[in-house]
Amino acid sequence: MCIICIDIEKNLLSPFEARRNLTEMFDSLELNHRKDVQDKISELIERQINEYDEIEEEICETCGFESCECEWRHC
Repeated sequence: MCIICIDIEKNLLSPFEARRNLTEMFDSLELNHRKDVQDKISELIERQINEYDEIEEEICETCGFESCECEWRHC
């Protein structure tokens, strides 16, 4: 595994940092491993999108606060 993969596994990189690192290391990685790293970055992005969606569902659409007690009580 390369340093990008290791840091992704340890949750030390955001997808954007991983993409930038891949750009810097692109020529030094074998073609097959480049594809593997790109797949891992895509999975990381998907995971973050899903986490954001879960958080967004918990926020009141009326007042914008999580578990609010606004007069509309949408939460």
